[in-house]
Amino acid sequence: MDVHIMKSKIKSRTTILPALLGAASLLAISGNAAAQDSKAMLDLLVQKGLITASEAESVASESRKNEIAKSIEAANKKTTSKFTIGGLVQAQYQFYAVDGSTGADPADSNRFELRRAQIDFAATIGTDWQAFISLIAETGADKRDYLDKAGISYKTDFGKITAAFKKVQFGVEENTSSTKLLAIERSVASNYFAGGAKVATTDAARQGSRLGFSNRHAGIFWDGNFSGIRGLEYGFAVTNGFQNSVSNASSRNNQPDVWAYAQYTAKLGKDANVQFGLNLGWQPGDDTYVLSTKQDSEVIGYNPFVKATVSNFTFVGEWLGSHVKNGAFNGGNASPYGANLTAAYRYEDLEPVVRFSYLDTDGRGFYNNDVWRNSPGTGRIYDEAWTVFIGANYYLMKDAVRVSLGYEHARFSGSPAGIAGNSASGDGVCAQLQAVF
Repeated sequence: MDVHIMKSKIKSRTTILPALLGAASLLAISGNAAAQDSKAMLDLLVQKGLITASEAESVASESRKNEIAKSIEAANKKTTSKFTIGGLVQAQYQFYAVDGSTGADPADSNRFELRRAQIDFAATIGTDWQAFISLIAETGADKRDYLDKAGISYKTDFGKITAAFKKVQFGVEENTSSTKLLAIERSVASNYFAGGAKVATTDAARQGSRLGFSNRHAGIFWDGNFSGIRGLEYGFAVTNGFQNSVSNASSRNNQPDVWAYAQYTAKLGKDANVQFGLNLGWQPGDDTYVLSTKQDSEVIGYNPFVKATVSNFTFVGEWLGSHVKNGAFNGGNASPYGANLTAAYRYEDLEPVVRFSYLDTDGRGFYNNDVWRNSPGTGRIYDEAWTVFIGANYYLMKDAVRVSLGYEHARFSGSPAGIAGNSASGDGVCAQLQAVF
C-alpha cells in the first residue's frame, strides 16, 4: 500500500473518531430512536472502511457511559431525596361472651377477621421537607376504610411544624402504633376517650356513648425540643373540633381545639430509662354526644403518664382525666376518668404481658360494646368498667412477624339512669397474626 494513502487513512481516523464520539454520545442520550440511529451510522462507517469494528465498539461504549452519567445527573436534580413504603397486615380470631345481670344474655361474638391492612408512604423532599400518607382498611366489626394520616412537615433546628390530619398527642396507648401494642387491643379507657362517636347521617342514629375527645384531627402541629436540655420535648397543636374528619362540615361547631404536651426522658443506665410527661387538650365547643343527644360541650382533658424500661422489662402507666360541661346523662357536668397500667417482660422472642384498665364516666354513661371492642352489647348503659388482660407475644423474623394470644376479663357496673343492680361481666380470648414490612 502506498505510504501516502496509509497516512491519509490514519489522519482521517484520528479526525473522524472524536467527531463520531461526540455525535454518537448526543444521539445516545436523546432517546431510543436516536440511539438506534447512532448504531446504524457506526455500522455504515465500518462497511465503508473509514473505521474498524473495534473502533466502532469503543465509540458505542463511550456513548453508553455518557448516557448513564446524564441519567445520574438528572436523578440528582430531582427534589425527592428519599421515598419509603411500608405496611401492616393483621389477621385475628376472637371469642367474647357477656353475661348481664338482667334480661337475656346477648349472643357470643365468635369470628375471624382481618383486623387491619395498612399501607404507608413517606417522601423526603430536599433535606427539610417531608410528605406522608397512610391508608388503612378494617374489615371487622367497624367495617371501614379510611385515611389514617396524611400531611406535610418542615424540619428546623428547634423542631418540626406539620400541617396534617393525624392523631393528637393525648393518650399513650392510643398513640402507640398498632404494630407495637403490648396488649392485642386497646383498653376500655383508651377506647372511651379516643373512640369516635358512631357517625351516621342523622343525630338520632349516631348513638355514640364514647367521649370522642382525642384521636385524629386536622390542623397545625408543632413538635419541638430544647437543645440545652437533652431529653426534653414539647409540642402544641390547633385543630378542628370534630374528630376523625379531614374537615368540619358547616353544620358542626367550627371552634378550634388546642392541644399541648411536654415530656422528659432520662437515661438511668446502660439498659434503663424512664419517660414521664403530661398531655393536655381543650375543646371549647365540640359536637359531643351523650348517647343520642347532641351537645356542644366544652371538654378539658389531661393525661399524665410514665414509661419505664429496665433491660427487658417495660412498664407503662397513664391517667386519663376530663371535665365535660353539661356532659352527664342527667344534663349536669361530668368528669370522666380512666387509667391504664401495662407491664411486659421480653425473654428472647417471648413477651408475656399483663394490663389493668379502669373507667368511670361520672354519670355520663356508656354501652359496653362501645368501649370493649368486639364484645356483645347488652343494650344497657353503665357508668364504670374495669378489665384485666393476660397474654403473650411471640416474635419471628426479627420482629417482622408476631403471633399474639390473650385473655381478658371485664366487669361493668353502675347506672347513670339510676337503675339498681345494673351490672355485667365478660370474658374474651383473642389470637392475632401480624406482619410488618
